[in-house]
Amino acid sequence: MKKIFIWVLSGLTAFTGVAAFIWFANPFDLRDRVLVSQILKMRVALKRLAIPKTPSD
Repeated sequence: MKKIFIWVLSGLTAFTGVAAFIWFANPFDLRDRVLVSQILKMRVALKRLAIPKTPSD
């Protein structure tokens, strides 16, 4: 059980370290790519913007 806990904690630490490195060092503009992809996923379709909402919606 102790070994599993150590492996899980090591994995989380490694993941956090890699994420912090990508966020602060920004190699190959990875941070910007991630932010742009998240913004594009939240974007509303232009067709939906053209249809006004009615009170029944």
